[in-house]
Amino acid sequence: MSKNNVKILSPEELRYLNNRYAFEINDDMILVKIQNYNRVTAHPLDSTFSLNTKVRKLDITPDAIKIWNEKFKGKWSLFDVQNAINILITTYQTPSSEEIEDQLNRGTAQIKLI
Repeated sequence: MSKNNVKILSPEELRYLNNRYAFEINDDMILVKIQNYNRVTAHPLDSTFSLNTKVRKLDITPDAIKIWNEKFKGKWSLFDVQNAINILITTYQTPSSEEIEDQLNRGTAQIKLI
């Protein structure tokens, strides 16, 4: 994903997405499930994919999937991890596993209107 196309989710958008979607790893695919709707979409683990949602279009990167699956799967959602990575990128920080965990513990960035 290009660093020019990084989007940060608001707390309301993040809450909506976490309540609406669930992710599951199955061999070399990630399954995207919509809650209360009988539809599952499979995407390869090694490529970026996009979700067109009511609130916005999101790109999920293979790096976010890998880090989420290895370290944060039971505690945080994939949206939380991707959003933490996006926050780190937009603030010119390196999205390492430790930095992502620190950002997740800090919470979602609030956008101030001037």
